[in-house]
Amino acid sequence: MYNKGYNITQSNDALLLSYDGKWDHQLYIERFGKSILAYTEQFCDKPWTIIDDISNWPIKPPDEIKMRTEVVEKLVTRGLQHIAVFGSEYSVSKWMIH
Repeated sequence: MYNKGYNITQSNDALLLSYDGKWDHQLYIERFGKSILAYTEQFCDKPWTIIDDISNWPIKPPDEIKMRTEVVEKLVTRGLQHIAVFGSEYSVSKWMIH
């Protein structure tokens, strides 16, 4: 599903998240959490993984870090087991370090 700057692709046990260079930050904050939570319903509480490709998105401002942290806490209760984050050499953020 493509939604104004981010894409969510699903397999039977993983979500692949990717982003393009033209995203609306406020729209992302408002919609991303709801979008990803809707996808997790299909896993039926079985273990699953997120693969997060941030190669086109090197900066994660504080409001995004807060939103993603809140979403991940909910996802863990829905069976999330692992998150793999990859990107360009400049894509390190405080969210990844914690």
